[in-house]
Amino acid sequence: MNEGLGDILIACSKKNAQKDKIAYLQEKQKKYPHILAFLKYMFKDSIQFDLPAGPVEDTNGKLLYTPAKKEMDLQNVLYSSLRRMKIFMRGEYPTMSKRKREEQFIELLESVDPDDAVFLIHMKDKKSPYKGVTKNLIMKAFPKETENW
Repeated sequence: MNEGLGDILIACSKKNAQKDKIAYLQEKQKKYPHILAFLKYMFKDSIQFDLPAGPVEDTNGKLLYTPAKKEMDLQNVLYSSLRRMKIFMRGEYPTMSKRKREEQFIELLESVDPDDAVFLIHMKDKKSPYKGVTKNLIMKAFPKETENW
């Protein structure tokens, strides 16, 4: 079974030493090369999302999406959705309505593993929910790839 990005980042956050986190991320990136693209979306300041900030819920605190069941094998869905991420970025698809963009984001959240959905929500807000998984850590783990961040 494949590991989802959320699963990988949760496991990384449980490692104590920064060098262990770096080694773990480098190892996982070899198997799942798209990890770095998603981390870039989360941490590169010049990439901004054209979605409302904060949790994806209504004014009463009720989720606007139905999370998939954790038991389902949905870990590959996020990786295969990489190309769709541009839909949610500021400046891309300028003719798309705000409502349509938000509906597509909710559809994506409903189609991915629940841990990946948590990642996506935090990614759009540029805030890592994973202890010790920071922009600095990613830049140390992948200095060549993050040179222009």
